[in-house]
Amino acid sequence: MNGPILQQLEPRLLLSIPGDVNVPGDVTGNGFVDDADIAVLIANWEQDPEVISNWGLGDLTGDTDVDGSDLNALLGNWTGGPGYYRSPGTDQDLPDPIARDPYANYSHLPLWVDGAQYDDAVQGIIGDCWLAAAVSSLAQASPEMLEESIIDLGDGTYGVRFYDWYTQEEIWYRVDADLPQVNGTPTYASITPDGELWVALLEKAFIQYRGYDSYSRLDGGYMGGAYAALTGEGYDTIVTSTMTNDDMGVYIEQSLAAGHAVSVGSDGLPGQVVVNPILGAHAYAVHSIEEVDDEWFVTVYNPRGDDSVVWDDNFEDGLLRLSMDVFQQAFVVVCTSRA
Repeated sequence: MNGPILQQLEPRLLLSIPGDVNVPGDVTGNGFVDDADIAVLIANWEQDPEVISNWGLGDLTGDTDVDGSDLNALLGNWTGGPGYYRSPGTDQDLPDPIARDPYANYSHLPLWVDGAQYDDAVQGIIGDCWLAAAVSSLAQASPEMLEESIIDLGDGTYGVRFYDWYTQEEIWYRVDADLPQVNGTPTYASITPDGELWVALLEKAFIQYRGYDSYSRLDGGYMGGAYAALTGEGYDTIVTSTMTNDDMGVYIEQSLAAGHAVSVGSDGLPGQVVVNPILGAHAYAVHSIEEVDDEWFVTVYNPRGDDSVVWDDNFEDGLLRLSMDVFQQAFVVVCTSRA
């Protein structure tokens, strides 16, 4: 088999290649579509991809040949994620992370309605504001990228794309729509205002990506790690005390204008107000910035989904308009995605 075709068979890339899903790709009969099936197909494929063998094994489409149509059939059923390769018709109840509350299935809800919006990201009971703030800022800066990173596999499960920390290659993970809940309300990331699943599924898949076994492991983190995982690009961190108000205003304005996602983090104790209206040890997404009469004002989004502290006349929108003085006092770091 020549190099280009072997390259296509790189497992971490398989889910991103469309295929014919009419025929299951479980060649070996082990209940999974995995590397063993790839190996059988390759073994029955002659060196020249234009010359095909007539062996039965690997003939997924039933045309008596082992060729590109069989490869497409196998790729179409490859479901991504270490240990989670399942062929259609097998048990779709995938392993779930350890959670505080019992699971319920939400597959009746749509994955997408109107695309990624900044206020779709609302954290639940754990302190993964860093992830929610990164997702919110990316939803504003690069909604199409997030929309391409989560796909419906059509069998009650979903593929979620992240990027390898070291190689920046795509890695796809497969999750179902089982979510921890209390009285129908998800315990962790919320269903979006439009009734979409995407944020909750991304959070669940992120647990797999990190190699964790529990939602609680997401408690505490940094926005830059989320940016790298979601975009495959790096990030920049600026300590607010190293910049003047004007320099910070120009930096944020230019970053947002260039299409970069920007988020910020505060110091202090969780749940306590460090500088009104900003909570301590909390991450926010930078929503917008404007200069009025030579003074900068930054609007940030609180991924708790509301203001958390009474500040303006709309407590429910999570948006807080801050003078640059308040911004510089409240936040210790500004994190910007390079994507």
